[in-house]
Amino acid sequence: MSKLFSIALVTWRQAVRSGLLAAGLGLLLLTAWGLPAVLHGDGTPAGRLEVVLRYTLGIGAALIAAAALWTATLSLASEMADRTLDLVRTHPIHPAAIWGGKFLGLLAVCAVWVVTLGLLVAVEAHGIAASALPPSTFHPPPPTSHLPPTTYHLLSSRRLLEPVACDAAAEDGTVVAAPGRAVSWSFTLPADTPTNRPLAVSCRYVSSRPGAFTVHGVWSLHPARNAPACATGATDSVSGRALETPLAGPCPAARDVTLRFTHNGGGLDATLAFAPGNVHLVLLEPGPAANLARGLTLLLARLAVIVALGLSMGALLSPPVAIFSGAALLVILGMTDSIHTVARSGVFFVPHESPLVAPDLFDHLALGVYRLVDLLLTPLRALDPMPALGNRAWISSGAVALGLSLAVLCVTILALPGIAALRRRQLALIGE
Repeated sequence: MSKLFSIALVTWRQAVRSGLLAAGLGLLLLTAWGLPAVLHGDGTPAGRLEVVLRYTLGIGAALIAAAALWTATLSLASEMADRTLDLVRTHPIHPAAIWGGKFLGLLAVCAVWVVTLGLLVAVEAHGIAASALPPSTFHPPPPTSHLPPTTYHLLSSRRLLEPVACDAAAEDGTVVAAPGRAVSWSFTLPADTPTNRPLAVSCRYVSSRPGAFTVHGVWSLHPARNAPACATGATDSVSGRALETPLAGPCPAARDVTLRFTHNGGGLDATLAFAPGNVHLVLLEPGPAANLARGLTLLLARLAVIVALGLSMGALLSPPVAIFSGAALLVILGMTDSIHTVARSGVFFVPHESPLVAPDLFDHLALGVYRLVDLLLTPLRALDPMPALGNRAWISSGAVALGLSLAVLCVTILALPGIAALRRRQLALIGE
């Protein structure tokens, strides 16, 4: 065990002396301060916060992942090419200790980068939210919070609740609201929801009339179907656009609640259609730092898998091949979402100037490759917290625990071929 931590310490010192750690910190500082100065979103506090959470956090995480994979790939490959690891003939070290020490040292470097990125994003986000003017439509924060209402709303994570039932739904689940009529959805609140939790409604609909126009309506939350509303929110929304409407009023103590939308007209008295999955009750969870910490924990777990993959590639391949493979893998990691979309939809090429033709053998083979790569990338996609953090979605502790378990399993599997390659080299040196 002492040899394991000794190698980890040596790896850490190499990262510090070579300037790798400082270079990564410099790039993160440049990203955190440079991007918000160039990209302003729509100019509102919410738009500026979206730039920080989507672009600053996303680009920073991509830089860390690229540096982690590149460094891990070359770490063992370069030392094996330089015959630095040949010292095992005079100072025998178990291959698992070599691989594990390298892994822990590089993971410590990644942890410093991740913590720095999280601190930079948290400071930037809090500064944006604190500068916002508090409009009267926002629900006041809990009594234990000292933040102004807008700050609480901007920094809070959004816990989306799916409806368990809806009234007057068509066979495909679409709910239609005629002018002057009301439609309802039933929700079940989590058992741990306090009565001072702010609420909002996230929705999107289409109308029976073309064009963009304003529709007037009122959202109301009822502790029972025929009970008076405990929280309401007026909305002036546009067809086809997603909108989040805060509800003014306390969160009901009842677990089973009814959300009702009353169509008050507007938009030339158009009929509205809410498709399945387009209406959510939103719990505005406090503790943005805790949610960001959970997301960054998942990011570190993802980086652990990437480091393990890079180390095993470096142990199995020569430096030129390892460099080429690392570069190719970085491209594939950058296309994870696109590959998943193709594997899910089955369409990877849509001609713009010619009619669609029936897929041939080459198309089926290409689609099969896409689906195979998507299957191999499933753990990394499952450990990616960027979509949730970018949308300010709530990340549960159970998701973090599941992600850490998945990361441990993937690292263990990826370590086996790397340790086996080091073991073969050690036996070959001993036999000389």
